[in-house]
Amino acid sequence: MKLFELEKTETFREAPPDGGIESVCSCVLKKKPRCTLWVEGMRSLRDERRVEKALRGLPGITAEADHRSGSVSVLLGAPHSDAELAAAVEAAGFAVTAREG
Repeated sequence: MKLFELEKTETFREAPPDGGIESVCSCVLKKKPRCTLWVEGMRSLRDERRVEKALRGLPGITAEADHRSGSVSVLLGAPHSDAELAAAVEAAGFAVTAREG
């Protein structure tokens, strides 16, 4: 699961006296927004996969379900409304009961 995206910026300055190239590199980690969905009805690994597949059908979404806790950890690489997330889960045959985050 990809929790961060790496953004790299590289800038070159004048060559130092020894003839080499001086390079400055700055890296910025951009944290993706995340939320937890509480899903009713997941009872097995097969159910987890169905829910994950349904959510991953939305652009930019990464999902990891756990039927034991009834939760799905969702990384939002693109903005989606609660209704869109719930509709995807419902299309897989389950119901979202709550969202955190």
